[in-house]
Amino acid sequence: MTTPLIRPPPDPSRFKTPADYSHALYKWTYEIFRRLTESGLLPWALVDKTGSDIADLATKSHTSLADIGTNTHAQLDTAATASTSHIAATAAHGVSGNIVGTTDIQTLTNKSISGEQIDSGTVADARIASTIARDSEVTADIGTHAALTATHGVVGAIVGTTDDQALSVKDITLKGATDQLGTTAVLDAAAATATTVTDNTGGTAGGTVENVTAAFDQTVLNNNFAELAKQVSALVADAGAIRTQLNTLLGELRMTNGCGVLSD
Repeated sequence: MTTPLIRPPPDPSRFKTPADYSHALYKWTYEIFRRLTESGLLPWALVDKTGSDIADLATKSHTSLADIGTNTHAQLDTAATASTSHIAATAAHGVSGNIVGTTDIQTLTNKSISGEQIDSGTVADARIASTIARDSEVTADIGTHAALTATHGVVGAIVGTTDDQALSVKDITLKGATDQLGTTAVLDAAAATATTVTDNTGGTAGGTVENVTAAFDQTVLNNNFAELAKQVSALVADAGAIRTQLNTLLGELRMTNGCGVLSD
């Protein structure tokens, strides 16, 4: 509920004397007078418009409204109708055929396309000129080519990086030693400094070093030493055999008289 523009007229029952009521009524009448315009009407801003309706106005012309543009309702209706018809049209803007949509399924004819590029979809072989390699032709040729083991001008089978194959009639040049292990020469293993052990213990090597116990049995001690001497001599022999094989391998890998993997 809106706040009244002025208090209600004074109630006579609330005054003790007629004079008091008359004074209050005068003041109330004066407040009304102050709100009147020169023409004797209340200003529009002071009128309570709650519950008002446009039907209460005598003039309802569209042109009497502010900030409505220059077109009339009739012109707006005509434009709306024309816009609806234009949106629904399939042929417009000076062309007689249907307008082309980016996602519509349509057949184009009588077109010369410049800078053509097909980003998606499938073009049937029949739509591709015979002078251009077609998908079916390329697929067949690639399948045949992939199955070949001898091609690209060679008679023998093509070599694969991980295939188990034997190479023959090849001159192979490996990378130089500077590309693999540096320029420092890899020397032969040094001559042996250890020698076999002569066993003069009189004991018997039995493959086990036994406990001599608290008695320190001389026979057990001699047998143990005999076993140790035997094993040391065997290790010296094994090391000599490994040294010989290693030096042979190093010779095969050196630049001179070898395959060139190691520096001389």
